[in-house]
Amino acid sequence: MDPHGSERDAISTDIESPYRISYDIEKLDAIAISAQKENRPVSLCVPESSSLVDQHSRALAIVRILMTPYQVLFLVVVGVNMSVLIVFACMRDDGHNAEQSLNAVAANIFLAVVIRQEVFLNVLFNIFTAAPRHWPFVIRKHLANIHHFGGVHSGCAISAVAWYMEYTYYATLRVRALEPKHREIHILDISACCAVLALLLATIITAQPSIRRRFHNLFEHVHRFAGWLTLAALWLHITCTFILSPKAKLINSAAFYLLILTTPLFVIQWLRIRKVPITVISKTSHEIHLSYPYKNMPPTMTQRFSTNPLLEWHGFATIPGPKDAQGNTDTVRLGIAAAGDWTKKLIENPPQYLWIRDPPTSNFLKGVKMFDRVLFIATGAGIAPMLSVLKTLAQNEPSAEAVPRDLGVVDVEKAQARRIVRVLWSTRDPLGEENEETVRCIQAVDPQAELFDTRTGRPDLVEEGKRVVSECGIEAVFVVSSRPTTKMIVNSVRRGTWGSGVAAYGAIFDS
Repeated sequence: MDPHGSERDAISTDIESPYRISYDIEKLDAIAISAQKENRPVSLCVPESSSLVDQHSRALAIVRILMTPYQVLFLVVVGVNMSVLIVFACMRDDGHNAEQSLNAVAANIFLAVVIRQEVFLNVLFNIFTAAPRHWPFVIRKHLANIHHFGGVHSGCAISAVAWYMEYTYYATLRVRALEPKHREIHILDISACCAVLALLLATIITAQPSIRRRFHNLFEHVHRFAGWLTLAALWLHITCTFILSPKAKLINSAAFYLLILTTPLFVIQWLRIRKVPITVISKTSHEIHLSYPYKNMPPTMTQRFSTNPLLEWHGFATIPGPKDAQGNTDTVRLGIAAAGDWTKKLIENPPQYLWIRDPPTSNFLKGVKMFDRVLFIATGAGIAPMLSVLKTLAQNEPSAEAVPRDLGVVDVEKAQARRIVRVLWSTRDPLGEENEETVRCIQAVDPQAELFDTRTGRPDLVEEGKRVVSECGIEAVFVVSSRPTTKMIVNSVRRGTWGSGVAAYGAIFDS
């Protein structure tokens, strides 16, 4: 038996059957993460059995490992679109289908763009995280997954490509019915279809997680320019459609109105960028802390930065600066770790100015306010985003009235009286001089915060987190760390290995 106790790391599934299936979920997590890194299919070592119960358990294990709220949203959006596309394809009305396909492309492009608009996202976050802490846990647990909105963006983008392929097909069939004087217009329309379709397929390919991580700059450039050209092509298609089809009226076209709504969304983001001076607070070989002027930055916000606005933008969680006598803040701080080419260059040669895009967007830490008993887990510079929310939490704030739920490890009587906030931070020399302010902020909320010095070895954050959850009745775990560590912890909680009635949230790296 391993030192942590393999019995505690195993899950047992009981079904109305004489069989009892047990398998090690931690091993399944490790297999899935390893497979993702090596870009190969997931292979699960679930004990083989000829029973239906065993087959059901194996299928359930696969679903739990592969599915996330992000992927569920993606599949729902794509599934609805594909169902409608098949229905239209069976109608066999080439002219009507071409028009409807163009409408569907415009609708999906509009949704894909609007779901990434900062103002719209902030409204969504405010609505979804407004649930009071006395609401049932299962409701709050799912509402806090609003940060998986990228699944809608990706689903709409993929669906738009499918509809665009159908439009190209029907537009090509239409050439047989055209008069000779319209042939040149049709050739222009079809040529635009082929060019844009190639760009959209390139966007899908470069958006694959493994390719996106390896060639991030290429993805940014293709994604951005393909979006602009697609919008221009849609306007061209609408114009050509109504030149080629005199009976059609522009005023009756849904695609026309959708493009009127979408086009300003492409333009307005360029009206909200500005250049700000940057001050370096501290710097090491692997991370840098900066500040810049910003009036009254709210907590739990992410702002986008760029050194070249035309080509790429990068989002980082912000920390509001110190308040003055009137309670206002004039500066914002942020910590940036070396995680890619752009961040490494920034650390090696900090610029005097950076471009920022307003307004900042709420991030997943906004969901903290919906839970009574919270555990924060951070590694390295990942503690910086958490400071934003830690400063808003009072250690002895009364908790909401407990509500009945499935309790695997939570002691309601112990956790009900006061709100509990715990912090685990693993970093190099956490008690060093450069971290004094950070430690003071942490201990103001959690005097028993556990700080791990990685110079003496890296802690097992999964086991440490399990222990704190069990001891304090934690109901929500928030993680800011590297991609592998975040996924390992969040997946471990989602599999139920930390007990029932516990949720986990972390950053979405491929959104």
